[in-house]
Amino acid sequence: VGLDISSTSNAISNEDTQIRVNSGTVKTDRTDTGDGAIGIFTNYGKIDVKTGAIIDVETDTANTVNDMSIGLFGVNGSEIENSGDIKVGGNKSIGILGTAYREDSLGTVIGNEFGKTDEGRIAIINKGNIDLVGDETKGIYIKNNSQNAIISAPSGITSVAQNVVTNDTNGII
Repeated sequence: VGLDISSTSNAISNEDTQIRVNSGTVKTDRTDTGDGAIGIFTNYGKIDVKTGAIIDVETDTANTVNDMSIGLFGVNGSEIENSGDIKVGGNKSIGILGTAYREDSLGTVIGNEFGKTDEGRIAIINKGNIDLVGDETKGIYIKNNSQNAIISAPSGITSVAQNVVTNDTNGII
């Protein structure tokens, strides 16, 4: 993971935990084999990539281009806005990924880990460019991985309608 930030139970809201990339490049590229890299990750936070910033994940062909890479990844009440350029290589990779809740290494949903009413909601806005190289890739993907999608937060469960993706008129995938 290039940049990673996670909230704490003391956070008032996801505003307290943010990564903002105003310019420059965040480059992540594994040099070994295995699942690909992640450019930026947040748990109950915000990611904001501004115009002129570049997120570059697994595009270096001088070494193994690993599959299943992710440009921007937010979980558990996170918000992501991209106005920059996201470049992701590898098969089955995703430009921007959001999951309602964080999962542990075995894929078990953690649920409402901070006790906030807006956990389990994901909001993604793309105003920039997402460039993917590989087979079976996805530009933007939200997964509602709540254990019961009928009851609403704060019980640790979200409705599908609370997870929203917007590809703005300037957004190019």
